[in-house]
Amino acid sequence: HQLPVFRWRRERHTVYPKGRRAGGTDGAVRTCLRWGYRSPTGRPLRQLWVDSTHRNITRYINRYFLRSLRELPVDRAYWLNRGEMTLKFSTGGIVDFGSVEQGHKLEGWAYDVVWINEAGHVLKDEDFYWQTVVPMTIEGDGARVFYIGAPKGRGGLFESFYRRGLSGEPEYDPDFASFRHTSFDNPLLNRAAIERYARDMPSWLYQQEIMAEFNAP
Repeated sequence: HQLPVFRWRRERHTVYPKGRRAGGTDGAVRTCLRWGYRSPTGRPLRQLWVDSTHRNITRYINRYFLRSLRELPVDRAYWLNRGEMTLKFSTGGIVDFGSVEQGHKLEGWAYDVVWINEAGHVLKDEDFYWQTVVPMTIEGDGARVFYIGAPKGRGGLFESFYRRGLSGEPEYDPDFASFRHTSFDNPLLNRAAIERYARDMPSWLYQQEIMAEFNAP
């Protein structure tokens, strides 16, 4: 069900609010790695992975990126520099990693693809987005930017971008494509367990965390 989300699209912005444990991070990681080895443009891609905290970055590298890389054929060479937080591929493609916590270390580079994970948290820092992320996306044809995460409140950039990708909304912008999946869309999750929690969770929290709705107070 995530295949339409993780495509090289004509729209430069892909907005993907999703329920918790819906599998968005895993889909993004696998797409990032696939494009590292097989670029949809025919030239090596410069990619940036942004997260909310430096600690999360370290965990994603260990638990998502390296796990998926070890599943690849042995001829798919890669080099991980933990000091520089950079992953390099035998094709010449790269992935740099950074967080909002250390945003000043990201500036000064240009990218073809930017992955904003935990977008509900990251996009709350609007200065970080406009001053750090945007200037790195305006070279050449402009970068593809993916915004992925559970909604965290209403009225921020994440919700605004999501509305821009919906054709029926007044804010619709053809440069945006929006998708939404709930936790129930991941067939690996325990549906009965989710429903049990739903009986005790505040309604607004259930709608936000499980149903991926922008309706938090």
